Amino acid sequence: MSLVHAEYLKISRRWLWPVMLAVLGVLVALAAFTVIFLPQLADEVPTFAEKPEIYVYGAQNAIQT
Repeated sequence: MSLVHAEYLKISRRWLWPVMLAVLGVLVALAAFTVIFLPQLADEVPTFAEKPEIYVYGAQNAIQT
């Protein structure tokens, strides 16, 4: 745990950590918007139940490579 504490101290003493925290916040907000609000705004959102052949095809291609 002392290495984790040392890394925390190293990062917290830098002036850039508020910027990194803000970027992380923006990315989390963008992900939340994409997952929560975008499907409600779209008229037709494909799900796994609607187009399973596309996902099976993609999985087969991933296995072959």
